[in-house]
Amino acid sequence: MFCSITKSIATHETIVARTRGLVNHKIVFPTKIMSTSPPNMPCIIYGTVPEQEVARVLADSLIDKSLVACVHRMPPITATFRWQGQVETRTEYPLLIKTSTACCDSALELIAHHHPDSCPGMVVVPISGGIPDFLQWIVETTQPNKTDDKA
Repeated sequence: MFCSITKSIATHETIVARTRGLVNHKIVFPTKIMSTSPPNMPCIIYGTVPEQEVARVLADSLIDKSLVACVHRMPPITATFRWQGQVETRTEYPLLIKTSTACCDSALELIAHHHPDSCPGMVVVPISGGIPDFLQWIVETTQPNKTDDKA
């Protein structure tokens, strides 16, 4: 299973955001996102956050915990979308996050924990190819439950 997500569609996990008080996030993790992915391959998480400071906190936290190899915090964009029956337009900050399928669940949980939106817009995209050394670097750099080796 892609990202080894094991939650069923009928269940959810509640995660509390820290950036704007205590906001409950009900996240539904599908049982199968892509059943053909090997257990530890590089992948991309793409999404947006509403504030530059949230982008910084997420990037720092994900890197500090070795859940991702790299986070690209991009310049602001204008997003127009329908939310709860209303058309909304706001400035958002895109994130392009390079990680591995072994760390994907933990990275998404951390993102949901820090994201102020009630429905964080994050998607996982498989990487179908690339420079082999670069792809290997992503996998080797991202280790679930890796401790920081600063000594």
